[in-house]
Amino acid sequence: TLTLVNSSASDAVEALLTLHGGTLSGAVEAAGLSYGSGSIHAHNTFEDPEAVTVNQSLEGIFEPAHSIVRLPPASVTRLSVGLA
Repeated sequence: TLTLVNSSASDAVEALLTLHGGTLSGAVEAAGLSYGSGSIHAHNTFEDPEAVTVNQSLEGIFEPAHSIVRLPPASVTRLSVGLA
């Protein structure tokens, strides 16, 4: 498990992940916070319980030794990967 944070409120970033001494094996599972309104100040309330949700999709290029992951602005993303 690897957790990535993009602390920029306005810019997406790409992260290059390099595995030394191992390779990716199997599917990459991702989960990250998603702001439906687009506001980083969004929060869940009883009136709007899904203003902030967990998103299961992730943009990236996943190869055995090197991967590139696109992190949305103001995001926290958890990657679960198998290693060989």
